[in-house]
Formats: sequence, structure tokens, C-alpha cells
Amino acid sequence: MATSKLKANTIEVPKEVLEALGLDEGVEFDVTVEDKAIVFTLHEEVALEPEQVENIRAAVAEGLEDYRAGRVTPGFTSTEEFEAYRNTEEYRKLVESE
Repeated sequence: MATSKLKANTIEVPKEVLEALGLDEGVEFDVTVEDKAIVFTLHEEVALEPEQVENIRAAVAEGLEDYRAGRVTPGFTSTEEFEAYRNTEEYRKLVESE
């Protein structure tokens, strides 16, 4: 078992632990406490396929186009607000423009 020391709010992780996990300086992780243990959980990087990246770009572009064209609704804090909005002229114009 490897041991560490706390120094000025810094925890030194033993080299063998870093090597075993393939970690380099600057890697980010979450720190939580479970019972009497400090738990470090690595942030997982999400690798996207080129097709997924393109789908995200297309969705963002479509959303921006809708925003620029005024095809957006206000935010609602309740279903009652949404139902009231559906009875407005603004809503009817939005639905007709689709």
C-alpha cells in the first residue's frame, strides 16, 4: 500500500499510483468523503465519433437559426404558464412559422 502526506492543502500521490493509473500532472478528479475514506474519482473524457460531433454541430446550428429567426419561446416555471402561452397570438405565429 502506498502512503501520502498532506502538505499545505496539497496531497502528494505516490509515483507508483500515478503510473499504475497512467496519470500525468494536471489531471482533474472529484474528491468525496465516504465513511472515513477520501475517494478520488477521475473525470472521464468522452470520446465522440466524427458523426456524433457533426450531429451536435448541426443541432447547434439549427438552434441558432431558430433563435435568429425568432422561433423561440420564453421560459416557463409551470405548466399553467405554458398552457396560458399556448393561447397567445405569439404562440400561434410561432406554430404557423414551422
